[in-house]
Amino acid sequence: MDNSEQRTTKKSYTKDNISVLDEQTLMRKHPYLYLSSNKVLKYEFLVEEIINNSLDEVLIGECNEIVVVLLMNNGVLVSDNGRGLLVDFDRKINTNVTHTLLTNLYSGCKFNNNSYYFKSGFQGMSLKTVNYFSEYFSIRIYRDGKEYFQEYSKGKALSPLRHEGVTTKQGTTIIFRLDKELFYDYKEFSYDLLKKKLIYSTFLNENLKVTIKDERDANNVREETFQYSDGVFGLVKYLNIDKETIYTPIIYIENNQKEQIEEGDFEIKIKLAFQYIENYEEDRVLVFVNNMLLERENELKLALLIGLCRAFNEYMINYRLFSQLNVENVDVEKGLCCVISSLHTKVKYTSFLKNNICNEEMSSYIVKVVKEGVYNYLVSNKETASELINKIVENYKIRTKVIAAKERIIRKIRREKICQK
Repeated sequence: MDNSEQRTTKKSYTKDNISVLDEQTLMRKHPYLYLSSNKVLKYEFLVEEIINNSLDEVLIGECNEIVVVLLMNNGVLVSDNGRGLLVDFDRKINTNVTHTLLTNLYSGCKFNNNSYYFKSGFQGMSLKTVNYFSEYFSIRIYRDGKEYFQEYSKGKALSPLRHEGVTTKQGTTIIFRLDKELFYDYKEFSYDLLKKKLIYSTFLNENLKVTIKDERDANNVREETFQYSDGVFGLVKYLNIDKETIYTPIIYIENNQKEQIEEGDFEIKIKLAFQYIENYEEDRVLVFVNNMLLERENELKLALLIGLCRAFNEYMINYRLFSQLNVENVDVEKGLCCVISSLHTKVKYTSFLKNNICNEEMSSYIVKVVKEGVYNYLVSNKETASELINKIVENYKIRTKVIAAKERIIRKIRREKICQK
């Protein structure tokens, strides 16, 4: 390439090349950054974000019913009977706060614990994201005996928030339809994936009633309602309903703690239930923080396994059962079906997707609670303890045999290479 060609292909780099985008334009320019990395849950993640707003109302005792409807035009309706989104007019910014909460990325009621003590989100970003990514978005608010309504398209208000009369209802109803200009590969939302999310939520929130309805096929309308009252214990039972278990009882542990860290006071609540099944399956350990299901490999799952290891090892040493063995995480995980639900007042998420956290104090607390709780259970239930120890020791022996076999093969290959020389 000669100098003239180099000059024509050279890009300018001056102050005129700087672009200052508003938050809405920026997010719509790179929408896939804000979707789940899980290809199976890609677009359902946006529906779940609206559901999570309703679940935050559940966590503070202001909501006990959520309805999700898949509409004929590929839209989705999510409704709850919570307090209803704020509708007050803010003279400082000369607009109602509903518009602010739906469009201003840096506004919300979850930056502190004044409005939400426990919450899945921390800045209301999810609501704005769905609004930005929808070709149609509407919100109907029932609050203080009045009904309000507003419509948006691609994050822009189509009309002011309007008062539509009086009502005895309370809560928020959102309808949205994704913008296919942004999501060219979007087809439809999965009924089964959203149903699973709602079922998990009813177990985690024992006073919650959820309904999911599919109206996309007028000749085959589906509707199901769920309400459970036995918490994580019931969820483990539900997950193992068609599985062959090692022992009958499900082990349940519960613990609360209030402590102080550099950032101030925090509170943690933990509920844990587990049972072993005969056949090993992946994704049988579910870890929830403030109703959010964390990704498969996460810090709290590791803390859970460490706590189980310490409990089993200490029990075997103290009661002289296979005391020469030292079981590891992989030994206690094989065949384990476990649900751990924790509430934390100051969750630190590692990303916008909220599928992992980095709270060191939470990990250490779970190790302590699981170790002490499981050990005390084993001491008090010797028959079940014997069945559990036998299962874990069997896992240990299988693992060590596989390792030994691999080492023999490696040594054999090395000897053959030496002989060939």
